[in-house]
Amino acid sequence: MSGRPNTPSRHLIAPLALILATGAAVALGGCGGDDATVPATDATMELPAGTLSRSELASEADALCADSTDRILAAAAPPDFGTDGPQPEEVEATAPFWRATATEGEVLVDQLSQLRPPEAEQESWDEFLKLLEAGTVDYANALLGPAEDGDPDALYQVAVDAQRKLVELNRASRELGLEVCGASDAPAAP
Repeated sequence: MSGRPNTPSRHLIAPLALILATGAAVALGGCGGDDATVPATDATMELPAGTLSRSELASEADALCADSTDRILAAAAPPDFGTDGPQPEEVEATAPFWRATATEGEVLVDQLSQLRPPEAEQESWDEFLKLLEAGTVDYANALLGPAEDGDPDALYQVAVDAQRKLVELNRASRELGLEVCGASDAPAAP
């Protein structure tokens, strides 16, 4: 026995999967059920100048998040754990994904911080950016060490510890009307 907590693998997978939907790993499946697609952008694209309306802000942010997700997935495969929970070699195989998520998360937070929200949304936007950085860059960097060590227990603990921040990110994104950046259903607590 590895000493790993006797919990179903879904308890680890849910928090890990949330990063994929949080703008951080930025929004896989966060668009909802319609067929609308967000236009892909480029990490070097010119961002709009001036103050944006609430809907323009959401549209620009969601496009940036979708593009960031595409870049992460082009760089590395997301976690894929077996039904009997993550094994050390599976955990170790996630390291490139967390590294790409941290790197692209920094780019995304930088891009989003250049967008100018309506004055009435500034405080909410600032809080969202803080939570996005915690839920992508900080989270991915925290997962990287256990991943490189192939340590399922430590990976699980980081995921559980971060769950509250990821739920807060989800709430903040919804309040801003975002459909891609972090707007997904939060997992149940383990």
